[in-house]
Amino acid sequence: MEEKNKIKINLFTFIIIIALIIIIIMGFFVYRFYKDKKVAENQIADLNNEITSLKNMVNNLDNNIDQGKKDTKDIIKYELQTHEYFEDLPKENKYYINSEEELNSFYKIYSDALDIDKDYLKDNSIFIQVEEASSGSIKFKLSSVEIDKNTVKFVIDKDTPEVGTADMAFWYLVAIIPNNQLKDLKLNDWNKPSEVNSSTNGSKDESNNDSRRIIIKKSYSNYAWGSQFNGKAIFSDGTIYSWDSKNESDDWKNYDLSSIDELTDLLSEYGNLENTKVSEEDLEKIEDYINDLEDDIDIRHPGADQGTTVISAINSDNEEIDLKVKGDAEGENKTKNAQELLEIINNYL
Repeated sequence: MEEKNKIKINLFTFIIIIALIIIIIMGFFVYRFYKDKKVAENQIADLNNEITSLKNMVNNLDNNIDQGKKDTKDIIKYELQTHEYFEDLPKENKYYINSEEELNSFYKIYSDALDIDKDYLKDNSIFIQVEEASSGSIKFKLSSVEIDKNTVKFVIDKDTPEVGTADMAFWYLVAIIPNNQLKDLKLNDWNKPSEVNSSTNGSKDESNNDSRRIIIKKSYSNYAWGSQFNGKAIFSDGTIYSWDSKNESDDWKNYDLSSIDELTDLLSEYGNLENTKVSEEDLEKIEDYINDLEDDIDIRHPGADQGTTVISAINSDNEEIDLKVKGDAEGENKTKNAQELLEIINNYL
């Protein structure tokens, strides 16, 4: 009897031991399961973070690519094919038109086949690129217009078939761009029609350029905190150029402040042509007032290191006459002609 009890106890002990072993094994697998699950969750979280980082990198890349580009949704663009014949054409084929006078100049070089509505010029500027095709079967398409901080660029698609007609053709690629999208752009690779002479195989009209001179200048200069020299100038043909030496060629660092001739040359090469042009009526008044202008101004020196802004007129003898000075030096020409001049040019500078 006693021996049977021992056997029962030993069997019970054995069962307990087996059960404990099973529990330990199950616990081990449960532990591994949850541990692996936690590791997997951490890995998934890390992967999501990496995906988010990659998305941010792509977005930043897109932003960098688009940096400086302006919204072009309000631009009107189209193409026109003609079969006109021109005996002599300029080599320049990219034109920038911001006035009715410039549009008429363009028509004189080519023709009025485009017949652009002049009302567009109230709030817009017109860009035209002319392409000559050896066959009427060749097609040009202005697919898009890109505007960045430097200029306006046409993206053009050209379709040349394997077999084409023997006739020649001209294509006018036109973009009408709101002036508010053209602010601070340098349009050096676009030509004003009035400055292009078709009778000299496309060279710029040198006689016109030689006769142009600065008649009004507004400039700011300061050398106390590094070299600063910027401003605007009105030329005798009504065009307005602006400049800022910190954004331009190293040639500006050696600029002689007293040399109007040197400023004229620098603006012709590096200046920024403004969209606004002085009206013919105001231009005539400005010239008349300058011809009778007296150099009558008293200069005071109330401060230092704040720089000086000078508005001046340049007469036909290339003499610079100050109209108004403000900053380290101050003064104003109170003569009638000077005051009339200031009233007009304040609308442009």
